[in-house]
Amino acid sequence: MAKEIANVSSTTVAMPSFLQAKLGENRQQIIDKEDVGVPRLKLLQPLSPEVNDLDQTPGTFFNTVTGEAMTELNVHNLGFQIQYLVSGDPAKGGSRDMFVGAFHTEEEAQAALDASEDADALTVSRSHRHILYVVETGEVAAMDFGTITSIGVSRMWNAAILAESELPRCARSWHLTAKKRKNEKGFWYVVDYKRGDYIQTEDEYSRLVALEESFKEPAELKAA
Repeated sequence: MAKEIANVSSTTVAMPSFLQAKLGENRQQIIDKEDVGVPRLKLLQPLSPEVNDLDQTPGTFFNTVTGEAMTELNVHNLGFQIQYLVSGDPAKGGSRDMFVGAFHTEEEAQAALDASEDADALTVSRSHRHILYVVETGEVAAMDFGTITSIGVSRMWNAAILAESELPRCARSWHLTAKKRKNEKGFWYVVDYKRGDYIQTEDEYSRLVALEESFKEPAELKAA
């Protein structure tokens, strides 16, 4: 059963004076960053294996390590990267469970596909990954945006974050829920984001900025 989380910010408060003094530090930028192995937050879809096998609910955020699902999240965005996934292609007779790996470049991904015994059933797809600090759990987790629709949401979220580019990415919280979309073929869920509060204490600011900086260091592209 999914856990319901209260929105920590129904109305956005003014930027604290200490944060105003940080304007112009401009720590954030959109580049290909490498992340360390962290839990993955997966927005469940009607056909997700977790729905069929674990009796989870579509439209909830599922933690792939703890097995916990939440209906909404309050997060600070710590980082962003582009990755290339090698996985099964149903159109070629492959299964979505056939996951080879995530790679920094399309060339690396294609080489891994070509080297696989199941190459004829695999495909390379471009994906966005956001590294998030989850307020409710105090954990860092990765959230992937892989479909055309969800990558569009990811781009818009990045644009909203960069609108405050004089501050670090983590300077404000974001409230995440699932938005249902549908067409003649069925329905699915995408992430819906809303601005939350700015960080309210300098101690919290220092802690989250240090976390944000740590995810700019080279590491393997992986998520649990």
